[in-house]
Amino acid sequence: MEDAPLRLNDAPPEPPEMLPMRNDRLGGRNGRPDGLALRQGDPLLAPARDRNLVAVHLRNGIDEGRVVNQNTFILDRGLLFAFLPRARDAVQRGILDLDAFVRQAVADEHPERLIRWALRFVFGHLERLHLVGEMDMFGAAEQQVLNSLYPITKVEEWGECMHAVCVVLDQDRSLGCSNELLGFVMGFMEILLPYVQNLLGPRPTRVLFEAFAGVFRGTRRDMVEHLHRIWDNFDPEIQEDLMRGMRIALPRENYEGRAHRIYLALQR
Repeated sequence: MEDAPLRLNDAPPEPPEMLPMRNDRLGGRNGRPDGLALRQGDPLLAPARDRNLVAVHLRNGIDEGRVVNQNTFILDRGLLFAFLPRARDAVQRGILDLDAFVRQAVADEHPERLIRWALRFVFGHLERLHLVGEMDMFGAAEQQVLNSLYPITKVEEWGECMHAVCVVLDQDRSLGCSNELLGFVMGFMEILLPYVQNLLGPRPTRVLFEAFAGVFRGTRRDMVEHLHRIWDNFDPEIQEDLMRGMRIALPRENYEGRAHRIYLALQR
């Protein structure tokens, strides 16, 4: 099948299982403690009542010509650092400002619209975990891909979105990714990547897998085994293409780079 690039759709799917618009303990989702609205241009505020909480701010941006309202997510500090280890150095005075991560991704030529969506998706689910103690990141996405009457549309949409999720969870250049969070990502990738291969072709498959490689770490045996299951679903031609790319990258990367992590895990 002829290659079809991952295209930018007008509207990526809405994040499944997002939170209600109000956090009763801290006022409105996009507001301040005591329910006072946070207006554009107001200073960023950390939660005043609990120093174990972190306020995660995603500033206003332009999305398809529309102004995107500021999002504020409230997370337990320990939960945040456990799931996103590289966020630790970015928190200042109880605030995690995501602007720097957006700028880095845009500088690397990733679409700002999708990066902002991915950040809202990730932090929306982590906030739900903080508030209600449960998280099902990709349950709705799996159903959309598996049960769609027009699967190519959903595969294109979620291919784009998962590429952006992998960019914001990159272990070396962005927020990082815990093993528990990686388990969610790998579970959905095991479903999504065969559809990308069969419906979109080799090039989008390679692009998405290379983004996933930035998130993967083979620090646990079950993660290595899961990687092998994902790998075994690829056609031999795709495997050969990916392996060729890894061998080219190995001499240019440090030992902890993404190509080394995937290559060494596949040899185990």
